[in-house]
Amino acid sequence: MPEETLESRFGPLDRFVKFIIENRHFTLLIIAVTIAFGALSFFSMPVAQDPDTDMPIIDVHLTLPGASPRDFQHSVLKPLEREFRSLPDLKKVTSDVTYNRGKIDLEFQFGTDLNAQRDEITSRITRIIAQLPAGLEYHLELARFSDFLSPFLLSITSDSAPTAKMQQWARVLEERLRAVNGLKKVEALTPDKNIVVALDAAAMTHLRLTPQQAADAIRADNAQPPGGRVDLVGQSFHLLGPEQRYHSMADIAATRILTAQGDSVALRDIARIEPQALGADYHARDNGVAAIFVKASADPKANMLTLKQRVDVVLETLRQELPAGINAGWTFDQSRDVERTLTGLLGNIAQGVAILFGVLLLAVGLRSTLIISSVVPLALLASLMLLSFTPYGIQQVTIAGFLIALGLIVDNSIVITENAYLLNTYHGYDVKHAAIRGASSAISPLFSSTLTTMLAFSPVFLLDTYASIYMRSLSVTIWLCLVSSLVMAVTFASLLLSTMGTRGRLLGIPNPPSFLNALIPFRDRIYRRIVLKLTALRWVIIPFFVGALMVTVNHMGTLPVEIFPHPGDANMTINITMPPGATDGDRDALARRVEERLRANDEVRRFSVMVGSSYPFVSLGLNEFGDVVFLLETTHNDKPGLVALQMRLSRELDDLRRYARFNFATSDPASAGRKKSNLTIELTGADHPALLRYGRAIDDLIHQTADARLIQNGALPSRRTLRLMHNQQKALASGVDKPRIDQLAAMLTYGWEVDRYRDDTGRGFPILLKWAIPEQAPWSVLEGITLSNAQGHGVPASDVAALRFDPGQTDIRHVNFQPQVEIDLWLNPGEDAATVGARILERVQKEAPPPAGVNIALGGALKDSQESFQGLGMQTGLVIALIFAVFVLQFRSFLQPIVIFSAIPFSIIGSIWALSWSGQSISFIAALGAASLMGIVVNDSILMVEEGNRIRRENPHWGVDQVAAEAACKRFMPVLLTSVTTIAGMIPLALSTSMFKPLAVIIIGGLISSTVLLLFLVPALYTLFSRFRAVPNDAAPSQDSADADPA
Repeated sequence: MPEETLESRFGPLDRFVKFIIENRHFTLLIIAVTIAFGALSFFSMPVAQDPDTDMPIIDVHLTLPGASPRDFQHSVLKPLEREFRSLPDLKKVTSDVTYNRGKIDLEFQFGTDLNAQRDEITSRITRIIAQLPAGLEYHLELARFSDFLSPFLLSITSDSAPTAKMQQWARVLEERLRAVNGLKKVEALTPDKNIVVALDAAAMTHLRLTPQQAADAIRADNAQPPGGRVDLVGQSFHLLGPEQRYHSMADIAATRILTAQGDSVALRDIARIEPQALGADYHARDNGVAAIFVKASADPKANMLTLKQRVDVVLETLRQELPAGINAGWTFDQSRDVERTLTGLLGNIAQGVAILFGVLLLAVGLRSTLIISSVVPLALLASLMLLSFTPYGIQQVTIAGFLIALGLIVDNSIVITENAYLLNTYHGYDVKHAAIRGASSAISPLFSSTLTTMLAFSPVFLLDTYASIYMRSLSVTIWLCLVSSLVMAVTFASLLLSTMGTRGRLLGIPNPPSFLNALIPFRDRIYRRIVLKLTALRWVIIPFFVGALMVTVNHMGTLPVEIFPHPGDANMTINITMPPGATDGDRDALARRVEERLRANDEVRRFSVMVGSSYPFVSLGLNEFGDVVFLLETTHNDKPGLVALQMRLSRELDDLRRYARFNFATSDPASAGRKKSNLTIELTGADHPALLRYGRAIDDLIHQTADARLIQNGALPSRRTLRLMHNQQKALASGVDKPRIDQLAAMLTYGWEVDRYRDDTGRGFPILLKWAIPEQAPWSVLEGITLSNAQGHGVPASDVAALRFDPGQTDIRHVNFQPQVEIDLWLNPGEDAATVGARILERVQKEAPPPAGVNIALGGALKDSQESFQGLGMQTGLVIALIFAVFVLQFRSFLQPIVIFSAIPFSIIGSIWALSWSGQSISFIAALGAASLMGIVVNDSILMVEEGNRIRRENPHWGVDQVAAEAACKRFMPVLLTSVTTIAGMIPLALSTSMFKPLAVIIIGGLISSTVLLLFLVPALYTLFSRFRAVPNDAAPSQDSADADPA
C-alpha cells in the first residue's frame, strides 16, 4: 500500500507512534536513561524482609508502682478514657491493665495525622494530670514496626565470666553499634536495677530507729552539697561543700544514722544493700551458654544486607578485644532470611523470564520472541525506577509483585507484535507502517485492559486492615509494572518492530517449529465445529458449567482459611507459661531441662532462650510472649515439616507439662504485634465482675469442647495474691494513720523510693527502702516491724495489720471503653478455628447461656481474618461494579458486559481445585491471586466480545452462531498464548516454598479453567446475550479468514 495513502489516514495515536519510531535516537536515549536509573535504584533502594508497616495507632504506656489492676482501672484508666473518648477520627480503643502498669492503644482512621494526634493526647493527659495518682509515669509511642522490631540480635556469651563483666562488655557493644549508620534503638538487654536497702526489723526496733531516719540519712549523704562565693581576707573564693555523693554501693552501706542514744550506726549493720531487678528478674542463654543480648532495630531506609556487613565489622573488632572466656556473636540475624527470600524470589523471576522466552520462541519465532521478551527487563527496570519514589523499597512483597506482573507485562507487546505481523503478512503494510499501525490500533484497548487490571488490584490498596496495609506495596508494584509495560510496548517494541519486523530468519538462525502453527488445523477444522455445536446447545452447556461451579463452591467450604500462608521461615518458638507463684528458680530449672532435650534434637540447628521475660521482637511473625521463651532455628522452612517437628517436640516435652503450659508457634506475619492465639472467645458487658464469674463458669465446657494444646482464660487469676488487711479501728486508737499503713505495704513490695544513685556512666538507679523478710519465719514478718504513731511511739505492725490470702485479681481489658474478658485458645494442627468456635458457642449457649448484660462472641485472629476477607470482598464488589459501569458505557449495553464478567466466577473452578490438590489454604494471598486472575480473564473476554462486535459491523448479514465462532477462532491463539505465558511465568513461584505460592497456584489453576471457559463458554454466552438478525447459509466465513485481520 502506498506510503502517502497510509499516512493520510493517520490519526493522533498513529502520529504519536510515528514520532517515536522516526526519532529513534531520542527514544533510545529515554530508554537508556530509564535503564540506568532503574539499575541504580536496584542497588540504592532500602532492602528488608517485610514492608515497614505504619499502623495508625498510638500507644499510651502507663506505670504506677504498687497499683492493683482494679486500682489502676479506677484511678487511671477511667479518667483517661473519658478524655480520649472525644478524640477526632478515633476508630478503636483497647486498654489493658495489670499490676503496676497499663497500656491504652488508640487506633485512628487511616490517613490521620498521628503527630497532631500525639500532641492532642499529650495535651489531654496534661490537663488532668493533677487528678491522677502521684507517681504515675507515662510515655507515648507510635506503632511503627521498624521502631520496635529488632532484626539484629547479638550476644555476649560466657560459661564462666561473672554477669557483671558480661554486662560491661555488652554495654561496650551497645555503644559501638550505636555509631553504625543505619542502626537505631540499640539496647543491651539487662534488667533495670534498683538499689534495695532491706532493713532488718529486729535491729531497727532494738535501736529505736524508723524508716524515716534511714531515708533522711541517705538523702543527706547523697545530696549535692551547697556552694557559692565567699570573700576572705580581701579575696574572693568559690566555696565547695563536702563531697559526699554516692560513688559505689559501699558508700551507701557506710551511711551513718544517729540513734536516740546519740550514737551512730552504719547502714550496713541494720540493712542488707544489694542491687535488685526492677520487677521480675530475667536472663538469657544462647545454645545453653549464659548470654547478654544486645538488640538493634534498623532504619527503614537502610539496606539490610549492607547493614549486616557493617555490624560484622564491629563484631569482629570487639572479638579481638574480649578477654579469654567471653565471646561475642550472632543470636538472630534477619538479613539471612532477607537474602534467602529475595534470592529465591529473584531466582523465580529469572526462571520465569527464561521459561517465558522458551514458550515464546516455540510459539512466535525468534524475531517476535526477542521483541516481546525485550520489553520484560525494560518494564521491570522502569518499575524499579518508579518504585524508588515510593516508601516501599525492595522486600518480599514488592519482589512478589514483580513476579506476579511477569506474566502480565508480556501481554501488551504480544498484542502489538501480533497486530504488526498480521498487517505486514496479510494486508500489504511494510515493516515500518505495520509497526506504526499495529501499535496505534492497540493503544486504546491495551489502555482499557491495563486500567481494568489495575482496578482489579485496587481493593488491597483501599482497605485499612493490617493484612491489606502489609500487602499494599504489592498492588503498587503491579500498577507500576503494568504502566511501564504499556509504555515500553508502545515505544521500544514498536521501534524494534519497525527495524526488525516479525518475518524471516534472524542472522540466518532458523525458527523452531511453532506450536501455535501446529494448532491451526485443530482450530479451523475441529475447534470451530465444537464452538458451533456448543452455541447451538447453549442451554445444555451453560447449566453444565453452572453445576460445576456449584460443586466447586461447595468444596471451597472444606478448605482451611488463614490470612497469610507460612512465609518459609525456618524459625519457631516454644512459649512457656508458668503457674501462679512460680519463682525465678522454677523458671530457670525448667528452661535448663528443655535445653537438654533441644540439644539432643538433630532438627534444631541452634536455640536461645529468654528466662523471665518475653523474647525480643526480632521478626514480624514470631510469638515473643511467655514466662520462658525459646527461639529455635530448625532444619525445616516448610509448614508441614515445622508442624511435624512441633508434634515431635510436644511429645518429647510431655512429661514437663505438669510444671507449666507449653505452646509451639511458627512464623505468622498476620499476627505481628497482635494476639497470637488461633481463636479468642470474647465476653463483653458493663459489669466486669459479672464477666469474670461467667468466664470461670464456662471454663470446663471450653476445655471439654475444644481440641487445643493451650487455653488461657482471662477470667482466672494468673498470680497468687496476698492482701494486707488494715484494722482501721485499732490503728486509729494506736495513733497510726493510713499513710503509715501505705508505707508499710510499699516497703513489703516494690519499696519506698527515697533517692537515686548514679553510676559513672550517668545511669540512675532508684534507692528503695524495704523491710527484709525473715528467712526462718516469713509469715511472721509483721510481728517484727514497728510503726511510729503520731506521738513518736512504736506500735507493732501486727497489732494494726495482717496478711491474708486473697482470691487475686485478673488483668483488666477495655475495648471501646467497655470491659472485656478474653479466653484464648491455641488449637492443635488441623483444627479449623471457625468450626471449633461455632461448636463452643453452640454448647455454651445450650448448657450455660450468658446472663443478662454479658455477651459472648468469637474474636482474636479469627475475627481479624473474617474482617480482612469481608473488607476485601466489599471493596472487590465495589471495583467490579465500577468496571461493569465502564463496560456498559463502552459497549452501550447491559448484556455484553455480562458476557465479559461471566468468565470471572467460572474461573474459580480451576483456582479452588488447584488450591485443594496442592494442599494450600484460602488466604489473603490467594485472594490477591484471584484479583490478578480477574484482570486477565476480563481482558481476554473484552477482546473476544470486541472481536465479535467488529465482525458484526463488517458482516451484518452473518448469524449469531457464525459470528461467535469466527470471533472465538480469531481469539483462539491470543487467548492460548496469554494463558501459556502467564502460567509459564508463575511456575517457579508455584514450585517454591514462598509465602506467595498460593497466589501462583490459584492463577495457574484459574487460567487453565478460564481458558477452557473463554474458548467454549463465552461464545455460547455471546450468542445468548447478543441480538442479531438471521443470515443466509452461503455467507459463512472461510476457514482461513481467522488469520486475515489484526486482533
